[in-house]
Amino acid sequence: MKITIAALLLLILGYVPGFPGKESITENVKKKIQINTVASEDNLIVTPSKIDDLSQPMNYSTAAYIADPKTGYVFFEKNSQERLPMASTTKLVTAIIVLEKLDPNQTLEVTKVQNRPLDVLMGLSVGDKLKTSELLHGLLIESAADAARTLASNASGSEEEFVADMNEFTQKFNLKDTQFTNAVGYDDTSHYSSAEDLYKIAKIALLNPMISEIVAKISYTAHSEQGKPYYLDNTNKLLSNPHYHGIKTGTTFAANECLISLYKYDDKEMISVILGSDNRFPETDNLIEWTKKTFTW
Repeated sequence: MKITIAALLLLILGYVPGFPGKESITENVKKKIQINTVASEDNLIVTPSKIDDLSQPMNYSTAAYIADPKTGYVFFEKNSQERLPMASTTKLVTAIIVLEKLDPNQTLEVTKVQNRPLDVLMGLSVGDKLKTSELLHGLLIESAADAARTLASNASGSEEEFVADMNEFTQKFNLKDTQFTNAVGYDDTSHYSSAEDLYKIAKIALLNPMISEIVAKISYTAHSEQGKPYYLDNTNKLLSNPHYHGIKTGTTFAANECLISLYKYDDKEMISVILGSDNRFPETDNLIEWTKKTFTW
């Protein structure tokens, strides 16, 4: 039987006391930089670019997750399965369910306005009639609560029935750490998600061309069928950077600042999730730059 010199060296090193074998080296690196290696359909090879870059990124949020959506390769995660309030990132699922049930060109009527203090609003009034697509712009750009409730009641008959549809969605996609009690993103102890689940939700949402297009818009002027304008401005400050392509912000008292982002450069993509942050935009930028510096793929 022949054995190569390289194989012989690996065999010897694996038995030298105190010298870690191949498996223990891999596990040590994975532990140090908190990554999961996932098989790639494209045979993508992701490697740390420099051994000095294996330090943790500066991240002060409660939870974080960043991965390559093409392969599922996880670059960094922190408390990624912890159930946390997720504020208006909720509205991604609202949009997904709406587009499963309603035609984007269907005209919907505002039959009820029940706004809460501090709600972000499009400015809808009872009797206004808008296409589904226009309300989706209000939902995803302005993060408007009145748009969310109008869409939910038209799609399922009531917000309560719509919430049941949202929770059916979590079961369908095995989102074990996500549960909804409303379509807006209001704080509720039974309304929660995790950084990892929100990453999965973002991937699903971005498969829809309309959602993908809307979340990348910095501003938009929606119109009712009667010609009433609604001026919408995206709260995502990172969209001024052309590498960012959405996707959803969220802020409440309990959730603090939340942000899901899609970042593209060259032929690469990253989806990042930040929950419970005091400064979501710089934290996202830092996480993206750390990933670009640390990994080659």
